[in-house]
Amino acid sequence: MFDKTDFGIASLGRHRSHIFKIKTLKNREYAARGIPFIYSEIDDDFENMPYIIKAPADESPIDIKSIIDFLKTTNITPNEIRDSIINELSWSNQMKKVVDVTFNNS
Repeated sequence: MFDKTDFGIASLGRHRSHIFKIKTLKNREYAARGIPFIYSEIDDDFENMPYIIKAPADESPIDIKSIIDFLKTTNITPNEIRDSIINELSWSNQMKKVVDVTFNNS
């Protein structure tokens, strides 16, 4: 299914459960597969990326035409999306953070 996907819908409406900052696996999965996406919460790893659309964290409707226009005018490739996260979000980098916190915060 991912191979036929042009755009991903990540977490929307999390404000209803009073969650405004989150790091979802869905955002990372879309980026790892080179798929642009929309989300509404704060995810520091993606806030300024050129391949995302930030939806407001409220009940306002999503403007589907703006998503279509975004896809028509965005010239970033799937490889560029993947490359934007490879260093910061790689397993080795993430596990290094765990090891650092576990063994260096004594």
